[in-house]
Amino acid sequence: MGRGDITAGILTTGLHKSEKLALLIDIGTNGEIVLGSRDWVVACSAGVRPQDLSRIYLAGAFGSHLDLESAVTLGLIPDLPLERIRFLGNTALAGAKLALLSRPAWEEAQRIAAGVTYYDLISCPYYYDEFMAAKFLPHTDLGRFPTVRGALRLGEPV
Repeated sequence: MGRGDITAGILTTGLHKSEKLALLIDIGTNGEIVLGSRDWVVACSAGVRPQDLSRIYLAGAFGSHLDLESAVTLGLIPDLPLERIRFLGNTALAGAKLALLSRPAWEEAQRIAAGVTYYDLISCPYYYDEFMAAKFLPHTDLGRFPTVRGALRLGEPV
């Protein structure tokens, strides 16, 4: 099947069945992002405006322990209403359980894996430069984080 942990996360969230666009962020031993709905699913890298997201799913051990306000302040997650963000814990384990205990879930996981477009960022020639530029905490463009700018009482982007 391949790409097991992210496939398990998609299975667990039901993202691939959603009518509305959703985002799954798996912050575990490696970072993965899935963007999609029942019409399409893209894994690992996709550009979208945060306000277009109906939900952000945070998966993985690290994601389970994030303080949402701090994560927004640091630029780890988009500045969205906190009710759109959902912690899921270990979706790899939950999805594996689903797939092992239910033949329909196993078959669905197979279809998910076959239907996901997966991009390996390390093979992208400009990935490292983008990665290094994104390491500033908090994010250097406070215009993208109005809640943070308001909390810091700053009128103009830095």
